Amino acid sequence: MKNIFLILLVFPLLASAQASVDWNELVHDFGAIDERDGNVTCDFQVKNSGIVPVAIVSARASCGCTTPKFSTSPILPGETSTVEVTFDPIGRPGRFDKKVKVDISTGGDDQNISTSLRIKGVVVGDGATITQRYPQGEGPMRLRSTVAAFGSVKNTRHGSAMIEAYNNSKDTIWPHWEGLPEYITVRLNGALFIAPAEQRTIMLSFDGLNAPDYGLVTSTFTLYPDRGESNPITIDAVAMVQEDFSMMTPTAKAKAPVVATESGTIEYGTISRDGGLVTGSISIYNRGDNPLLIRRAYSNDPGVVSVTVTPEKVKKNKAATLTVTVDPTQLPSELLNARISVITNDYQNSNLILRAVGDVK
Repeated sequence: MKNIFLILLVFPLLASAQASVDWNELVHDFGAIDERDGNVTCDFQVKNSGIVPVAIVSARASCGCTTPKFSTSPILPGETSTVEVTFDPIGRPGRFDKKVKVDISTGGDDQNISTSLRIKGVVVGDGATITQRYPQGEGPMRLRSTVAAFGSVKNTRHGSAMIEAYNNSKDTIWPHWEGLPEYITVRLNGALFIAPAEQRTIMLSFDGLNAPDYGLVTSTFTLYPDRGESNPITIDAVAMVQEDFSMMTPTAKAKAPVVATESGTIEYGTISRDGGLVTGSISIYNRGDNPLLIRRAYSNDPGVVSVTVTPEKVKKNKAATLTVTVDPTQLPSELLNARISVITNDYQNSNLILRAVGDVK
């Protein structure tokens, strides 16, 4: 910087003249590079095409994987300088597109010439990196996960989920899916295909309005990486469907049903593993004015614990009976600790959680 100001002092009239620069290229395409080969570098050359000295004062990359190097020495009219840009592909399989912003000082009134340089290409991933980042799937497609987790979805809205995919082949692939439930839609972000060594995102949408039930909703469908039906991948979709109470008026809230129980636990005591099915029950009360609607009652272990409730509509100060049946032969340990979900139209406690507990001998 000291050299720049010395020159500008010697040429005060030139410093106010118009500066101009030309680049040999603004975008450099590395093409396909192998992750195992390590760093790649390209040179962007800039020529001072004006009549005053200029100098590169900064070069900032958009990502830590990209490193620019440059000289701050003055570039006299007609001379050139170089911005060297290095990209580190380690751990970054797939396409990349990075920017480097370069500022060139003209020496007058703090006016800089700013230029955006780009490097792009595709990293062919090392086998170990691909397995680590995309551990699921076989054949040409690898996935970050085979679970589409939608989280909580209101019954009047849509939920979304994403699954990251990678084309682990040298050919373009055309993914497709079969067996989708009517309340889930799937699309590939961008084009309908995935180029070799390219990362893409599979976008999923969950329609809460058409969901089959309240509470935990699970389903599966099949993802095929390419044309045909080879290398199928099973995708599990999971959502928690909740009733939307956002439009309730203050009057409706004042008269809303209120779910209540005398205890949050169904005690079975000691259960004989060979003694056959055992049942327990608990009363579900409505302490509000309007009828309590029991939307659903279920256990997360349906093969071990089954749940029934009657009636499903409970008037003010009345009760429903929740019956829980346990098959001791299917219990994985000597302890019963099952979670029971009771979904109701109580806007303050729409998912009542109970426990069924006991010792298995």
